[in-house]
Amino acid sequence: MGRKRIQLALAEALADVAPVVVRRTFEEAEPITGYVVALGDDWVVLHATYDLRLTGWTALRIDTIDRVRTAKHPGTYDRAMEFWGEHPHSPGIDPASTQSVLRTAGKLYPLIVVHLEEERPGVAYVGMVERVGGKRLRFRYLSTTAEWDPPTDGERLELREITKVEVGTDYTRVLWALAEEPALV
Repeated sequence: MGRKRIQLALAEALADVAPVVVRRTFEEAEPITGYVVALGDDWVVLHATYDLRLTGWTALRIDTIDRVRTAKHPGTYDRAMEFWGEHPHSPGIDPASTQSVLRTAGKLYPLIVVHLEEERPGVAYVGMVERVGGKRLRFRYLSTTAEWDPPTDGERLELREITKVEVGTDYTRVLWALAEEPALV
């Protein structure tokens, strides 16, 4: 599927509020099912689903998408959303650029998950946005045991390497609840 066809399929899913399955260009990447809730030239934001429930939001760099198709049995998703009293909606993440995705995600959510799937497959960085520059993200890492890295050790991630950003997931909400307030000095 070419980029124009991918953009068109995403735009149609956004207009139709239709659940889609997004396949990525990375072999190890699992397909993502969800509703398109925001679309820019380079990024798309999905309200992700799992087991017919909304599970948080995933922003994907469009050039890492290989295929978009309507989810099987879209009416089942509609009925499930009604059953759970849930409605796909935008979290307010701006998909205009990598910088805007990170800035808005960092302002709206205390923890985000950043993926660099081309450079570091299978690695996810969970933490807090400290600063978004022109080329790098300064990121305060939170370990899987809910412990903060010291403030002087913040990760510096290359913006061009970021392929996926997740917010509002059960995992990040639990980690945030377990974490102590991060030291500022």
